Amino acid sequence: MQLRDDAKTYGAISIVNHWVLAIGIIGLLISGLVIAELLSGPARAPWVWWHKAFGFVAIFWIIWMEAAHRLQKVRPQPDPNYTAFELTARKISHHFLVIGTLALAISGSFMSVFRGREIDVFGWFAVPPVGEIPWIADSANFVHTWGGYLLIAAVLAHAGAALKHHFVSRDNTLARMLGRRQHA
Repeated sequence: MQLRDDAKTYGAISIVNHWVLAIGIIGLLISGLVIAELLSGPARAPWVWWHKAFGFVAIFWIIWMEAAHRLQKVRPQPDPNYTAFELTARKISHHFLVIGTLALAISGSFMSVFRGREIDVFGWFAVPPVGEIPWIADSANFVHTWGGYLLIAAVLAHAGAALKHHFVSRDNTLARMLGRRQHA
């Protein structure tokens, strides 16, 4: 498998980035649901600590991944058999996944620092609190909560579309992101 993308296939760097980010985002979404819906009291603290640390790292991972993609001269083209609707949906959904991930990571960070709480990033360093500014923290909480539910829907739609392309359309969409050779 090649390292870099070409016009037909994703390279190892893009594939690893995609799946590391996918696993990370799904983990953050699940842990966010557990924190919001199932835990209370002291049981929440370790979950919140891990959630904040991974969420903060996600900001830089997605920025790095997007920057690396944008700098590539050659990127895989969509399947030539995609309909106009599929091409438009592909573009919108990918933009929403990137922007939604950044919005959740930033709003989560704002929730903490504008509630007067630091963000401890795995003990490596801490993002200091700004102070208590309730209207910013509350607005960030709104974006984080409802944005999380929207991102869950977007991730499910993204996975559903990949499965539709693989099992119904029988094209190379999923195979390319799994690093498999193209079929006819």
